[in-house]
Amino acid sequence: MFKAVLKNCLLMFTCMRFMPKPMLFLYILLLLTMLPILLLGFLPWPNAEYSLNGQELNYLQFWTSGLAVGFLLVCLGINYICLVVAQKRKLGRLGLPFVWLLFFLPIAFDSGTGLVIWCIISVSLVGYFLLSEKVKNYFYN
Repeated sequence: MFKAVLKNCLLMFTCMRFMPKPMLFLYILLLLTMLPILLLGFLPWPNAEYSLNGQELNYLQFWTSGLAVGFLLVCLGINYICLVVAQKRKLGRLGLPFVWLLFFLPIAFDSGTGLVIWCIISVSLVGYFLLSEKVKNYFYN
């Protein structure tokens, strides 16, 4: 099992040379932020402070409250999307822009202008991933 995990981690870094540049930028941002968080973020750090609704939590309460479990699932999901992109599966073609649209979603709740900005970002991201010949060539070659 460790060999398979190591092989997949290596694949996530070696697949980058074939990606189109805008897609590579989004992929690297996700990979280089979420992989270290997944590996190091859940260790019991000595000076770590956790809070939920303004209430201080210790490390055990952090896990039992569901915060750590939810955050772990989000990190695993994002790393899975990175792995799917590296393996050139069809899910990666839609998963990568979907993750970025979820990151930009809080902009839409602020005002009408934020909603317009989010719609413009959505159309451009999804349009790039669905209509770009370079992205099609990456996933289907």
